[in-house]
Order: sequence, then C-alpha cells, then structure tokens
Amino acid sequence: DIKTLSTTAIRALSVAQLDALTSDQLRALTSAQLNAMSTAPQVVGITTDDLNVLTSDQIARLSTGQVQALTTDQLSHLGTDSLNAMGSAQFGVLSSSQFGALTTAQLAAMETADLRSVTTNALRGLNSDQINALTTDEVANMTTGQIGALSSAQVKGLTAADMTAMGTAQVATLNSTQVQALNTDQLAAIETGDIKSLSTVALRALSNAQLDGLTSDQLRALTTGQVNSLTTAQINNLNTDDLNSLTTDQFNKLATGQVQALTANQLSHLGTDSLNAMGSGQFAVLTSTQFGALTTAQLSAMETADLRSVTTAALSGLNSDQINSLTTDEVANMTTGQIASLSSAQVKGLTAGDMTALGTAQVGVLTSAQVQALNTDQLSAIDASDMKSLSTTALRSLSNAQLDGLTSDQLRALTTGQVNSLTTAQINNLNTDDLNVLTTDQFNKLATGQVAALTANQLSHLGTDSLNAMGSGQFAVLTSTQFGALTTAQLSTMETADLRSVTTAALSGLNSDQINALTTDEVANMTTGQIASLSTAQIKGLTAADMTALTTGQVGVLTSAQVQALSTDQLAAIDA
Repeated sequence: DIKTLSTTAIRALSVAQLDALTSDQLRALTSAQLNAMSTAPQVVGITTDDLNVLTSDQIARLSTGQVQALTTDQLSHLGTDSLNAMGSAQFGVLSSSQFGALTTAQLAAMETADLRSVTTNALRGLNSDQINALTTDEVANMTTGQIGALSSAQVKGLTAADMTAMGTAQVATLNSTQVQALNTDQLAAIETGDIKSLSTVALRALSNAQLDGLTSDQLRALTTGQVNSLTTAQINNLNTDDLNSLTTDQFNKLATGQVQALTANQLSHLGTDSLNAMGSGQFAVLTSTQFGALTTAQLSAMETADLRSVTTAALSGLNSDQINSLTTDEVANMTTGQIASLSSAQVKGLTAGDMTALGTAQVGVLTSAQVQALNTDQLSAIDASDMKSLSTTALRSLSNAQLDGLTSDQLRALTTGQVNSLTTAQINNLNTDDLNVLTTDQFNKLATGQVAALTANQLSHLGTDSLNAMGSGQFAVLTSTQFGALTTAQLSTMETADLRSVTTAALSGLNSDQINALTTDEVANMTTGQIASLSTAQIKGLTAADMTALTTGQVGVLTSAQVQALSTDQLAAIDA
C-alpha cells in the first residue's frame, strides 16, 4: 500500500528512510510520488542500486529538474534499461559533466533519438574514447550541430566506419580544426558522395599527408570549386598518381596560380587526357622549366590551340628533340611569334615535314640565325609558294651549300626582289643548273653588281633564254673575260640591242671564231665604236656577208690596220 502515501509524506522521508524502502516498494511508487521527491537531498541521495530497481516507466517520468540533480556517480551506474528509459527531454537537460560520466557501454547502448537530444555543451563532456564507443548508427544520426561542436580531440575518437557512416550534411559541417585532427584512415573513409560537401575552408586546411591519403575516387568526387580552392602548396605537393586521378573537368578548372605551382616532375608525369584537359589560359602561364619538362609523347599529343597559347619564354625550355617530337600540324599552327623565337638549336629539331607545313607568314619571320642553322634537307622542304616570304636578310645569310641545296621550284618562286638581294658571293657560287632555273624576269632583275660577279664558267653555261633575259645595262658591265666566255651559239642568239651595249673593253675578249659566230644582223647593228675597236685578229673573223652588212658609218671607221687585215673576199664584199 506504499502507493497510497501522500506526496507530502513522500517528500518528508529522509534519505535513510528512502534507502530502507525495498525494491518492491520502490517499484510500487507512482509517478506522482516520484515527482514529489525533492532534488536534494532525496533524489541526490538515492543509491545507485535503488535507482536501478525503478521501472522504465518510473525513470521516464522523472522530471527534468530531478534528472539535472542526478550525480555523475548515479548516472555512470545506471543500467542500460534504465538509461534507455530516459526520454529525449531528459537527455536534453544533462550537463557536460553528467553526460561525460556515462560509460562507453552506456553510450554504445543509447538510442539514436536520445543522443540527438543531447546538447552540444553536454556532448563536450565526452573524451575521445567515449566518442569512439558510439556506434556508427549513433554517429550517423547525430545532428549537424553536434558534429560541428566536436573538439579536435573528440573527432580523433571517430572510427573509420563512423566517418563512412556520416552523411553529406554532417561532412559539410566539419571545420578546418576538426579536419586537421583527422588521420589519413579517417579521411580516406569518407564516402565519395559526401566528400564533395566538405567546405573549401576545411579542404584547404588539409596537410600534404592528409591530401595524399585521399583515395582516387575521393579526389575525382571533389567539385571543381573544391579543387580550385586548394592552395598552391597543396597542389605543389600532390603526387603524380593523385594528379592523374583528377577528372578532365577538374584539371580544366585549376586556377592559373595552381598551374604555376605544378612542379616539372608533376607535369612530366601527366597523362595525355590530363594534359589536354588544360586550357589555353593554363598553358599560357607555364614557365620554361615547366614546359621544358614535358615529354616528347606529351608534346606530340598537345592540341594546337594549347600550343599556340604557350609563351615564347616557356617555349625556350624545349630542346631540339622536343621540338622534333611536335607534329607537323602543331608546327603549322604555331604563331609567328613562336616561330621567330626558336633558337638556332631548336630549329635544328624541325623535320622536313615541319618545314613543308610552315605557312607563308611563318617562313616570313625566320631570322638569319635560324636560317643559317637549317640543313639543306630542311631548306629544300620549304614549300616553293612560301619561299617568296623569306626575308632578304635571311636569304642573304644562306651559305653556298644551303643556296645550292634549294630546289629548282624554290629558286623560281623567289621574287625578283629576293634574287636581287643575293650577295655577289652567293651569285658567284651558284652552280650553272641553279642559274638556268631562274626565270627570265629574275635574270632581268639581277643587279649590275651581281652580273659583274658571274664567272666565265657560269656565263658560258647560260641558256639562250637566260642570256637574252639580260638587259643592256647588265651586258654593259661585263668584262672581257666574262664576255669572252660566251660560246659561239650564245653569241649568235644575242639581241642586237644587247650587243650594242657591250663595252669595247668587253668586246676585246672575243676571238675571231666568236666574231665569226655573230649574225650579219648583229654585226650591222654594232656601234661604230665597237667596229673601230676590233683587233686585226678579230676583223679576220667577219664573214663576207658581215662585210656586206656593214653600214656606211661602220665602214667609215675601219682603221688602216683593220683594212690591211681583211682578205680580198672580205674587201670585195663591202657594198659598193
């Protein structure tokens, strides 16, 4: 009949009297009687054994004030059933010292709803071992506020399984201090679907070892914004496997500052997909050391637009073998600035195919130093239609061997201005075949100094078209040795105007057979000065027809010595 005692009577009981009540009597008390007990000294004075004999319903009916009065010793000795009998409201009033008094066994047995009701202040009472005792289900059901309130010491108690069990929202609340406290196993356990919720501030707080400990799947799961937020120091310390784990989209979104932080070793180990994922803006910030670290395989796989964005300073980092690895399409799409910046050592790496692929504008920027470094195979590979863009300065720098190596089509493609710019030494060393492939227009535009540099052998092998392409001004500078080298066939095809321009000094180089080869029309059009300058030996070469063709003026300048040298047939042929 204990339950008939009034609440006033219950409140009047001393601690000793309460302690004397039997287990059955305690279990028989009504919730009203229990609620009537004072927090002190009655509730505080209840022994742990007496507390544990209370029914679940009685425990659940304890007021929040009575729960707040429970000592740490009382709480730490509560049985699992008694503890789980408490409701969320009761757990919600526990202090940090009260909640921190719970054993690992008690904590592991808590219902998830009850744990969620614990205040963040109370939660701070747990140490890392107590946190470690929580089940993965309990951790997975903690509020984001509770997760966010955990100290760096407490998060160390979370197991790898706990980290896996955490949801997206929970991971999102982890702050930089908490993240820094996690070990690599804990971090690696975060699900890929949740890692993308990790704040950029927290992500930036990761040490190199922690970042290196993330799995490939986790790295690929990061958003482009997260990857973009990584510090340059973090990027600089990523191992090559981690870098290659990034998706093409992630790589494409790296900030230029992050790209600049990549080491030569990192770049040299990038896969083709990763490298090609980089955009023009990213390639544009690479240094010569970085760009020079790329392998020949990487370079040959680059997109043309990306190569065009590389600065000339960065391009200088490539050696001739790396230049050699570029595809003809890549070379053909390089900017004129890039082509012009290549060193003489680098241009040696260009293949014949590359030279053919060069466009008119690209050939036009080749410097004399670059051209001098090219071998004959490279030079002869330049498309004939592009030769006309080669600067006269570059053309003048060609050695005799290089000039001799140009093809007939290339020589014919040169503009008259280019041909006119060739040095006298270059003209002097052209072989006769090269001379004869020049167009009549090119030959006609040779400067008088260039004509004066032609050797007797070169002149003697000139074709009729080439010889007749020469103008009067060009013939006028020929020496006796040069003019005397012309064959009888060449002389017989000369235009009369050209022959008239030959100086008497040059004319003296002809022997009687060469004079004999001149046509009557040529002789008839020679100047009186030329006729008068003929030696007695030369005059003997004139035919009877030539004598007949002589004009009155020409006959009038014949000297006594010349007349004495004429045969009777020659004299008899002079027109009456």
